[in-house]
Amino acid sequence: MNQILSVEINRNQKKEKKKLSIKSIVIFFCIMLIIFGGATISIGMYLHSKNGGNTIASGGNSANNNLKIEAIQSDSATLNITASGENVIDKIVYQWNNEEQTQVNGNSQKQMSLDINVPVGNNILKLTVTDSKGNSKTLEKTYVGTVQYKPEIKLSQEGNTISISCNSESVIDYISYNFDDGETKTQNVNNQTAEIPVEIKNVDGEHKLTIVVVNKDGEKYEETKPIYIPTVKIVTDNENFIINASDTRNITKVSINFNNNISEVDVNNTEYSNNLKLQHLSCKSLLACPFEII
Repeated sequence: MNQILSVEINRNQKKEKKKLSIKSIVIFFCIMLIIFGGATISIGMYLHSKNGGNTIASGGNSANNNLKIEAIQSDSATLNITASGENVIDKIVYQWNNEEQTQVNGNSQKQMSLDINVPVGNNILKLTVTDSKGNSKTLEKTYVGTVQYKPEIKLSQEGNTISISCNSESVIDYISYNFDDGETKTQNVNNQTAEIPVEIKNVDGEHKLTIVVVNKDGEKYEETKPIYIPTVKIVTDNENFIINASDTRNITKVSINFNNNISEVDVNNTEYSNNLKLQHLSCKSLLACPFEII
């Protein structure tokens, strides 16, 4: 009888140990799951923080297509967008605050850049770049835009003199300018309007004029404008004046003062050529035959 009781006690003890072992395993796995879940959440929060709150997702034929997109605010009202990848960039689509989308098509290159205006206030930008293979990447981020000082600048050209006209809602302190990144010249204004003549000598073709306007509040506005000066060559073979002119944009009209006889020719082409027969010795001087292109 005692032997039977001893066997039953041993069996019960083994069952209890087995239950405890299973319970320990279950508890162990639960603890590991909790630790793993916490680590996953922590990593996700770290990556989100590292991206500055951006939401970036890949799609298309391959999630690993090396598409890159950046949107950097260069000033209070301008955002510079750049996109690049292994394939040709097909298009960039952007949208402010769930409003109408704007699409800008690619230029058959693997890199693309554009500047867009940032609306005043807090704004959410959703930006998607797509390549020629259908791969895409999206960026969503908040940007703050403020009112930017922007005076009105106009250029007028007569011969080799370019006139800078500037109108501002606030008083202009000074205007500085340079031609083709050359010497910078500055003129004090102390007015809401300004007219500055810029003389250009012995140059033709395409150039750039950089203008900086600063008002009395210290706000600065900079703008670079393209300048096109027609290329003109006049030579003589002792029988004729040989005139050749070209302009990358378009020559609309040519005005010729030949021995005080003024004539105008409509061109509407990028090139113009003409031969003028010499009439007497005084006309062999190029200074006696003014030539103007418009």
